[in-house]
Amino acid sequence: MAMLALVFGLLAGAASTEVEIDPERAELSCDALLRYAFPDLCDLEVVPGTIQVRGLRLAYWRYSRRGEKPVPQKLPLLMVHGGPGFGHNYMLPLKQQACRGREVIFYDQMGAGASAQPDLHKAPWLLTVDYYVEELRTLVTALGWKQFHLVGSSWGTILSQAYAFTQDPRLRGVVLSGPLSDGDLYWHSQWDETDGNLGSLPFFVQATLWKLQTKKGLSSKLYAAEDEILTSFFTTRTTPVPDCFNAAKPTSNTSMEIYVGMQGASEFVFSGVLGGFNYTPRLPQIANPVLLTFGRYDTMRPPVVDALYRNLPRVWKAMMPRSGHCSMIDDPRLMNDVVGEFFEREEAGSLAHFRPEGEVRASANAKPVGPRPLFADAGMANLEGATALATALVAVAGPSFLAGFICHWGFCTRRRDVQSFPPLL
Repeated sequence: MAMLALVFGLLAGAASTEVEIDPERAELSCDALLRYAFPDLCDLEVVPGTIQVRGLRLAYWRYSRRGEKPVPQKLPLLMVHGGPGFGHNYMLPLKQQACRGREVIFYDQMGAGASAQPDLHKAPWLLTVDYYVEELRTLVTALGWKQFHLVGSSWGTILSQAYAFTQDPRLRGVVLSGPLSDGDLYWHSQWDETDGNLGSLPFFVQATLWKLQTKKGLSSKLYAAEDEILTSFFTTRTTPVPDCFNAAKPTSNTSMEIYVGMQGASEFVFSGVLGGFNYTPRLPQIANPVLLTFGRYDTMRPPVVDALYRNLPRVWKAMMPRSGHCSMIDDPRLMNDVVGEFFEREEAGSLAHFRPEGEVRASANAKPVGPRPLFADAGMANLEGATALATALVAVAGPSFLAGFICHWGFCTRRRDVQSFPPLL
């Protein structure tokens, strides 16, 4: 028994984070995935609030460390969600930024989530970019901030660029997650032979999507099925789709009309108000430091990201190696760490030394969580560790036991003259 305790103690090594799941629920929890990424996640306090914009109710939520005031030197963050017509919920894994001593605000744009859902005939401005810039400015003013940072996601990156064009002196750093600045480039890059994602699909699926997009079949049952499945390919690779993403989807008539009216019926083609938009020529006007984050499997392909990277005066970029479009869900640890360091360095005046690619490489080289060969982990990944275990086994049970033990775990080619080792359990 002492020998077995020694063996399994050495194999166990450092305890890994326990994953929290409910096998009876066909959905993952975003809170659980955040706690998996940050086992020491702080206790957070959330305070809801509302303001009036053009006579309509806008809902927002303040996150901070429970029982603590934000650190004065750390500026608040305003999270600008995507869609249009989606809610803020899918961005909630970024609430970990509040554990770093900041105030973090999430809000639902008008017509989405918990904010007012007016009839668009009575609020036609909800189909204009200018309104959402006004909405954002009104919220910042109501919160009383003298300075702040922005984190935009997807459509929120378009809105964040539009806001930065206004040259608001209160705005400091900007993170654009899954960014784009050119609608036509976005569409064409989907089919790029080298960098495209739709171009990586089986040929029949490509032909099907192309025909649906070009023959006005975007309202069909087939396109809806394709769109739902492709979500797990390119939008969020965390499957099944987690609760915070599902909670953000447009469900009301107003939110769905905003999505279609602004974006168009397809996730992969801009055909609404945003059809043909192109902010790229104006990007040199943005003096703020900007961090671009995007997933390796993102709907925002390298040509789209590179258009921003080449034209923004002060810019950094970080590719999340395991992520689709929603890096805050697919890799909340890396996303929060890179974003957190960016803002801390911006405030410290040390962005010249910001190297996000270092953290990205470390994440890309991380070992898998699943079954591993013996000695691959637990502090035994080198020859010295393996030798220590072998020496201990020989001392306790002799060479024949060690040979059988190694064969039992599949590390030798079983031959006729090697007797089968009895099960340990």
